[in-house]
Amino acid sequence: IRSFARSWILDLKGSGIRVNVLSPGATSTPGLHGLTPDLEQGRQMTEFLIAQTPLGRMGRPDEIAAAALFLASEE
Repeated sequence: IRSFARSWILDLKGSGIRVNVLSPGATSTPGLHGLTPDLEQGRQMTEFLIAQTPLGRMGRPDEIAAAALFLASEE
């Protein structure tokens, strides 16, 4: 997705069209937490994902929604 955005930025340069990409990484959702067959494997997966994240935690859906709303706004 980021590669598409880079290409679009070059193609649309000077047109006044803004290109944005949201690439949130691991996000705490029921779908993610339902991937493992038991709670222990779920805990291990969560710990692994958190360890890979500079923020030290998984994202929340409301944070991603807020970013999308901001990018879609006139602000």
